[in-house]
Amino acid sequence: MRRTLATLALGAALLLVLPLLPAQAATGLSQRFSEKGVGAEGAWSTFPASGNPTPGVVYVDTYINAVRQATLLNGTRLSGNVLFVDEFRYEFNSRGRPIFVSDTSGTAHGSRVTLSVDNQLGSSSATATVRLRVCTATGCTHGGTATVSASWTADGPKVLVNGTSLVHTKGFTDIQHQHGFTRDATARATVSDVTRLGPLQFADIFNMRSSDVCVGTC
Repeated sequence: MRRTLATLALGAALLLVLPLLPAQAATGLSQRFSEKGVGAEGAWSTFPASGNPTPGVVYVDTYINAVRQATLLNGTRLSGNVLFVDEFRYEFNSRGRPIFVSDTSGTAHGSRVTLSVDNQLGSSSATATVRLRVCTATGCTHGGTATVSASWTADGPKVLVNGTSLVHTKGFTDIQHQHGFTRDATARATVSDVTRLGPLQFADIFNMRSSDVCVGTC
């Protein structure tokens, strides 16, 4: 359930910041992403739990996903271990309006990733060296590399997930299909170019087949 709820929450957040993304990070075309097999994911945020941001302070939302096999937006199929990391930075002005700062992301696969998941989805760990791409309001550039390390421990029962979630607004539609098993988890992680990840927002360990289709300003 948490994977679906997280998708909806992320979609709601995107509605605030999509108009602020640079053209290089918003193609306006249909984009597809899929993954299958065992893996784990987690998200952390420095945004205050009170929901009241301080103007001018840059907040960071960090998402990590490690899985056995994935197909990227451009159709490239990555076999073997795959790890994706995304760091979304933003701030607010004095009127509470969100201001896009940057989006840093990268994918590693093959020998650059180690991933372990136990048979009962009780625990998982992953490490990778990831090449980064940094997008700001003026464009996108190479951002060097980052070392990512994460571990997960299940704290909930194994749950069967089989369904579809939808986020839609003017100019943007995101549809996600999921089928498989997932367990809520606690997680810890370090990302070498992020000073502080902030509190964990959600995490789970899964054996899942899922696909995500974004149409519009993606």
